[in-house]
Amino acid sequence: MIAQRPEFLTKFCWLVLGTAFLQSACVSNENSFSDQVSIEALSAPLESGEPRYVLEEGILATPGSSSQKVQWFTCTQGANAPGIMLLNAPAEAFQKNQVCQSPVASEFLNQGFNIVALNRPGQGESSGKETLGGEQALEGSLALITQLRNKGYKIQGLWAYDEASLHGFRLAKNFPFSFLIIGNGIYDWDETLKNSGDKPFVAHLQALQGRGTEAAMFAEQRSIAWDFSALPKHVFLYHNQGNLRVPVSQATAFKNSLAAGEFRVELLILDQEGHRIPTALHRGLVKKLAERIKAARLVGP
Repeated sequence: MIAQRPEFLTKFCWLVLGTAFLQSACVSNENSFSDQVSIEALSAPLESGEPRYVLEEGILATPGSSSQKVQWFTCTQGANAPGIMLLNAPAEAFQKNQVCQSPVASEFLNQGFNIVALNRPGQGESSGKETLGGEQALEGSLALITQLRNKGYKIQGLWAYDEASLHGFRLAKNFPFSFLIIGNGIYDWDETLKNSGDKPFVAHLQALQGRGTEAAMFAEQRSIAWDFSALPKHVFLYHNQGNLRVPVSQATAFKNSLAAGEFRVELLILDQEGHRIPTALHRGLVKKLAERIKAARLVGP
């Protein structure tokens, strides 16, 4: 329950490619089926009438590694509620006293979801080197999912944002999520290095990639546009129109490829600059996504 809503509406373009449009989309990627949808920016994350949830936390040692550990949190409001895993955004580690009140988590809670929040390597109390979805990080994430599922947690979807999308894509190819949500993601490593307008970000990625014979494999593993066949069949994307870090054209090209590959994909293009989204708008966006997910019956008890 939202205590207060601003009077203004923030609008963006919702590009929908679903079953009804699939045949035409495969004929031509130039076809764009769009609905203008108004998203109401939501304020005050959880005030009166907030959902009751139980906060748990833990640290899991990554199998086969003596140095890498995964910090996790859960915000649980019912055994039968659907669950979604959140990967922390860059430089925004989940914290014990804040994770359930963070914009994305709080709105998924409002929409009846349970939350599993994971800090990536080097974030919060998760240890190890950040490699944007390297093998040890991937093994740690999968081990955590197994442990929580054995305890009765339902984990039906995955959300990842910005460079965390690289970890998210690799994880989604190795676990049968019902749906995947990516915000301002990176879809093609080489294209990002070539066309990004954020030079410090490019230097950051190049430092992680390194040099030599392993650099090409690093790039291939982090270019979902090259091989997306193992992804969930329902994918939700959103991207800022003015994102200089990863141009929106990259998201549009990936959306077209998924549609041609018979995926159910929706792309939301926000009339925003940069790679960040205002808190209230982000919560309104999550509300709309949750409604679409439930309407498509992608989650259930």
